Amino acid sequence: MHKEVSSDSISESSAQNAPEPSCKTSCIGDVAGTKTSAAFSCPAQAPLDSSLFTSATWRLNAGEASALIAARGAVVLDWNCAGVPVIDGYSDQADMESGAGCRCAVMAPWSNRIQNARYAWMGQEYDLGPAPDGSREANHGLMLNTDFERIDDGQDPASLTLHTVTGGVEGYPWPIDVRVTYRIHEKAPEHGYQGYRLELEINARNLADVTVPVGLGWHPYFHANAITDQGLDSLYMELPAKTEVVSDDMLIPLEGSQAFKEADYAHSQCGRIIVELKGWEVDTSWTDLWTDKDGLIRSYVVGSQGHLVLTQDTPVAHSVVHAFTGDTLPTRKRQSLALEPCWAMTNAFKRIPQVMELEPGQTRSLHASVDYVS
Repeated sequence: MHKEVSSDSISESSAQNAPEPSCKTSCIGDVAGTKTSAAFSCPAQAPLDSSLFTSATWRLNAGEASALIAARGAVVLDWNCAGVPVIDGYSDQADMESGAGCRCAVMAPWSNRIQNARYAWMGQEYDLGPAPDGSREANHGLMLNTDFERIDDGQDPASLTLHTVTGGVEGYPWPIDVRVTYRIHEKAPEHGYQGYRLELEINARNLADVTVPVGLGWHPYFHANAITDQGLDSLYMELPAKTEVVSDDMLIPLEGSQAFKEADYAHSQCGRIIVELKGWEVDTSWTDLWTDKDGLIRSYVVGSQGHLVLTQDTPVAHSVVHAFTGDTLPTRKRQSLALEPCWAMTNAFKRIPQVMELEPGQTRSLHASVDYVS
């Protein structure tokens, strides 16, 4: 769902004014928009201070890049590249404990929402119950308030692996082994110029003796001013999608075929749809995603000072990419963009239960990465 946030009509497209991308679908890691020669205009900022958090955190380092990861929810709190904060995570312990915005949430064993927090599985009804605020949105899985433990040997300063077992909760009684691995790179390997990469891998293994529903996703927020000095409205996305998911006011996809409409947008030279953020309140999923020749799905966020490349390795038959401009957040409204790779669409437990099946002993994975280039 996206709505106008300004009565002014969108003027001539910022995407049309910007240089067209040189990308070709046969090329890996091509730039969505030409790299600007202007130096980044924001003053360098130090990485987020871990002392702002009383619960466990770990710092990853790779050259001029660093990332701060929390045990709580296995969320990224900060990704700083040569003095530029790219990830807009929780700012301190109180912010993290509020859970506001589900910042950088690892979404498992489902992503986004389950309608009315109820679903049926194998002939039995399950109720996930209301949230603390009384809403029944079943937002973003069970991980955000879960404390993970570190299980790697700690020898690699640029990576870590965190682990928990979820289950035994109201509405989701099955044990799922969840492992989350982060790795940062000083230079994005696919590019011939300086860039930075943050990688995420989520693995969920069914420890139950029955088939269970499992979906995965990631909810990172990216500072608009990491790639522009003109605010979120100056950004545009290039998405490899053919279809927009149409949702109701509760962000639940409409029934049947009403939930899907052709993504009728302008297209870049390489065929991606161009979604401008100027004047629009965006909280929308896109599907019918297509891959580059290496089999990976790439979405771009383009600004005047650089761009981001979100890569996801998810099944094209049912995966989505979701964008959220943060207009409904309690704080820091419209200061960052959430761009979310998801294994399946919102309300998938109800809508496509056969796709969500994970048999005993099987593992479902989501691999994603973000390249930051300025």
